Amino acid sequence: MAESAFPFFRATFYRWLQLWPEICSDLAKAPSVLAVGDLHIENFGTWRDEEGSAKSALELEPRT
Repeated sequence: MAESAFPFFRATFYRWLQLWPEICSDLAKAPSVLAVGDLHIENFGTWRDEEGSAKSALELEPRT
């Protein structure tokens, strides 16, 4: 964990889950929502089109 911030925050995430209701008590009282963690574009796949532009599955339009 001492090598960089990323491993530190990944390793301490569950401790943060234990502490955040006390530290952020006003937010802990907010309504619950469905959320997806670790969401980034690589999870959906990216590619380059014929012109070399980056594309992702999130940009696809529904076919009619």
